[in-house]
Amino acid sequence: MLLNWNNRSAPGFMHGDDEPYGSVQRVEMFNRWPAHPRITDNLGIMNRAATQDVRSPVWPVVSRVLHTSAAPTPRDQQVVDILDAWVSRDAPRVDANADGFYDEPGPVIMDAVWRPIANAVMSSVFGAFLDDLDNVRDLDGLEGESYVDKGLRTLLGDPVKGRFNLSYCGSGSLMPCVASLWQAIHQAADTLTAEQGQVDPSMWRKAASTTGFVPGLLPNRFPTTNRPTFQQVLEFDRQGR
Repeated sequence: MLLNWNNRSAPGFMHGDDEPYGSVQRVEMFNRWPAHPRITDNLGIMNRAATQDVRSPVWPVVSRVLHTSAAPTPRDQQVVDILDAWVSRDAPRVDANADGFYDEPGPVIMDAVWRPIANAVMSSVFGAFLDDLDNVRDLDGLEGESYVDKGLRTLLGDPVKGRFNLSYCGSGSLMPCVASLWQAIHQAADTLTAEQGQVDPSMWRKAASTTGFVPGLLPNRFPTTNRPTFQQVLEFDRQGR
């Protein structure tokens, strides 16, 4: 089976110098097909993945690093537990009851913690040049996810194809890396506690994102989804026909 969602089309293939490919690609969100009982075709894959947080494939490795040490506070551990459970259900960014807010705290927490996590991973090497790195390799996009993914998997001793020449998080030491990641979680949770006026992370919510048409064309708005330029699923039978 061949799956494609704007990912690299062939080994070594690049769309341009400004579109690098890393270890994380959106096609990873096709991971529930064909095992999911209600997903039987490409349209089903697209509909499920369209509302999945694009950073969710990287979260499990972040969580593994965090779980090598105790959380600074019970609240910080609750924040991580919420993200673990949310990502295990494909990290849905959904407003199913149409009240204008995401149905659960996962989206607001991920939006708050992701950039501090990426900064924590890269800052020990880039320091004051972190903003310059972000300008060249968007730390909020797939490039940033790939840095976090590959850097942390290397630190954990996982098999990693094409390891970086530099050790990023904690300058290659696990415990300083873990401490920096927990500090990122802690500070983001402090900010959310103040913004939400609520100490219980399970009650945190944010306005659901919507998308509209070109101004002046149509007034309608609709829930934002992760839409591809193209998607492909190609299956081959055992006879090779």
